[in-house]
Amino acid sequence: MAGFWGCGAKPLPRYNTPPEDAPRQRLYPLSAGAVISSKPAFSAAFVGGKIQVRVPARSGEDWPAFGRRVLQDALRWQEIYKSNGRERLHTFKEIKIPFGLLNQEYQRLALGQIFPNDELTPTGWRHVVTHSGETVWLLAEIFTGDGNNYPAIQKENNLAPESVIRHGQNVLIPPNLLLPNLQPADLLIAAISPPKAESSSQTETIKPMPELPKQVAGANKAPSSKPSPPAAGSRVAATAAKSKSSAGTSKDRQTITTLSHPDLVFQQNARGEREAVYRLKKGEALYSAVVVRFTGRIEADEVNDVAQKLLAYNGIRDATKIADGTPIRIPARFLDEDILRGKIPPAPTTRPPRPERRSRPRSNLHVILDAGHGGNDPGTMVRGWVEDEIAYDLMLRIKQGLQNRGAKVYSTVSDKRTGDAVNGGSLLANNRDEYVKVTPEYFMDDSRIALNLRIYLVEDLYRWLLRRRVPAENIIFISIHLDHLHPSVGGAMAYYPGAEARSTKFRAAGTIYRQYRESRLGTIQFRHSENATAEAASLAFAQNLIQAFHGASIPVHDYQPLRRYVYRRDTKWTPGIIRYSRVPTSILLEAANLSNRDDLARIRSASFRQRLAETVVKTIMVQE
Repeated sequence: MAGFWGCGAKPLPRYNTPPEDAPRQRLYPLSAGAVISSKPAFSAAFVGGKIQVRVPARSGEDWPAFGRRVLQDALRWQEIYKSNGRERLHTFKEIKIPFGLLNQEYQRLALGQIFPNDELTPTGWRHVVTHSGETVWLLAEIFTGDGNNYPAIQKENNLAPESVIRHGQNVLIPPNLLLPNLQPADLLIAAISPPKAESSSQTETIKPMPELPKQVAGANKAPSSKPSPPAAGSRVAATAAKSKSSAGTSKDRQTITTLSHPDLVFQQNARGEREAVYRLKKGEALYSAVVVRFTGRIEADEVNDVAQKLLAYNGIRDATKIADGTPIRIPARFLDEDILRGKIPPAPTTRPPRPERRSRPRSNLHVILDAGHGGNDPGTMVRGWVEDEIAYDLMLRIKQGLQNRGAKVYSTVSDKRTGDAVNGGSLLANNRDEYVKVTPEYFMDDSRIALNLRIYLVEDLYRWLLRRRVPAENIIFISIHLDHLHPSVGGAMAYYPGAEARSTKFRAAGTIYRQYRESRLGTIQFRHSENATAEAASLAFAQNLIQAFHGASIPVHDYQPLRRYVYRRDTKWTPGIIRYSRVPTSILLEAANLSNRDDLARIRSASFRQRLAETVVKTIMVQE
């Protein structure tokens, strides 16, 4: 091979590099006193003819969540996990990721850092050669997804096959070749719009796309005029042959068998990214039937954000004018992790059969009740109705019902003005006199401190009951809240702590916690075996509660009334009050969504609140 180029053959564009003597442009001049921050941040660099990207993890993020946020195929987080030494994610670490695995957003961020002089124009992507090692082949690989598109770029820029690109030279990549995330907006909408059916039979069938290859070849093709093939035996020819054999075509589709869901069809898009397809049924809306149901997002801002991205991805301009039966394509990075892992969330709930039950021992049942928010943190406020006051009212009604049946009840909060008396009318007090019942009591001036003190108080009560030889299965913890979600979501939901959501310990940092007896215990330790038992016990109780709501005609969430987590900023989130509770049966009840018109009308009624409280009491007092 050493004498190959000496035989008169000319090097192909893939191996053309800018001359070493070409002038180098300094892109980021630093002042003499500049200080470089050591805090991890997104960074991209061009080294040795390759793009190297590092992405920092977010606080509380695990590997699957990181994959959904950063990768074009969320399932390939395992490759990144292995290549980064199989270490756990933490906030102050930058994760190395190959450019080709990044999703559209992060690829564009990387290109913006590496090629700051580039710009997107109506005529295509105008690239300025900046780094030593850039070649026409490499540009085709980066900007079109396939290095074999280099002849089309040469033709567009009137470059001879043997020409060398130089520093500062402008190279235009035609818009029809660009990756979808780099195309002008008008072409992007056209590119992602679903193709029109040729016959009525085709509108009823969505063709699954091929299994994801180990290395996905670019989907963009060169213009119809075929360039002369590379010389036989060259590295270009070998790469082209490998791409052709591994890529397949959009017509040559096979079902992906690694993912399954009764209401979704899994396929690949033109770039080889996995996606799910759901056909809207009559009366269904994109927000609730797709975003809320399949992505795990339920908060208003999160739902609206994902819905807008799905509209653009599907080439739909108006969410209110989507015809029945329209296929909605959902990129894998937006899907709920349970779907990606094959843990299918419950289907739309129907009233299940009620099993036979028997009463719990009344003399030895202990219930810890918590009402969310309070003090300077009122929670959600809608039309004069305040979350902390509604939650406190529900807590008092549940407490009264349990005590009337012989159970021992302990509450974590108190209202100094209204006390423990249940309000007989529909109107509720609206004050800021709520305290956490630690020793001494803490006025809820800071919501973070209030939450941590509640966690310590629940732990202190749990330890005290165990010392009194109360069986752990006879202790129940319920935190009561009201949601502020997307208006399309209605009904009650229950969160239960998943075993994997907990770390090994909890400890609140700060001198303020030395002032209270309960928080002086310091660190709360969690064992994996206890976490698994707690998940099972909490789920069983939550299932019984949702079942009881059905029987009492209390509306529940349409698609997933039982949740271990939801997504906030693309990261799984479990309420801390139950995440750090060692009580085996711990749930957080979202009694209603105050943003939903029907839910708000119901929860304003004292009779409805009483019926809901009685249903909770009956569920606690009976067991299978």
